[in-house]
Amino acid sequence: MSRQRSEKPSAAYLLSLNPVKFGWLEKENSSMWTKLCCCFVKPWKRRYIIIIGNYLFRFGSPEGNSPKGVPLPLDSVTLKDNANDDSLCFEVATLRKSYVFRALNVDEKLSWISAIKLRKQLAIKEGLGHLPVNSNIELVNKAGLSMFDERLRMDSENDNVQSQLNPMLLPGQTGMVM
Repeated sequence: MSRQRSEKPSAAYLLSLNPVKFGWLEKENSSMWTKLCCCFVKPWKRRYIIIIGNYLFRFGSPEGNSPKGVPLPLDSVTLKDNANDDSLCFEVATLRKSYVFRALNVDEKLSWISAIKLRKQLAIKEGLGHLPVNSNIELVNKAGLSMFDERLRMDSENDNVQSQLNPMLLPGQTGMVM
């Protein structure tokens, strides 16, 4: 296996490892531009989702060379059904951010929720050493962790810069008023 720890896995590579679940979902666009320019910015983004190892990866397409954003660590996410009071939506939340996804129908939504719950349970058991992890999935987990840690490091550096610019800000605050 030639994948190194710091490489970002492609969708094709992840699909070759028989992921738990994969397919299209819509992700709510949470950027401030969506709220400010609702006529010009689409409120939903179509994403190709792959659940494999301890992570949920988001891509622009099944041929994507690099994940969109940071992979979501499944061992620490919480799920909320019917997010936005929409029967097709569900929320996947980490400690730092929440993501709202919308499926095409209720059965598909329930299938995604079930897959995330199952993979979360297995990720926890694997992390505790109660289940073996094959070498390919170990590489996926290392890549996901590396990407997640890099994002935390970047966010921490950004917080430090913001607090130096304005010492009245608490960690995590940006000073932007909406």
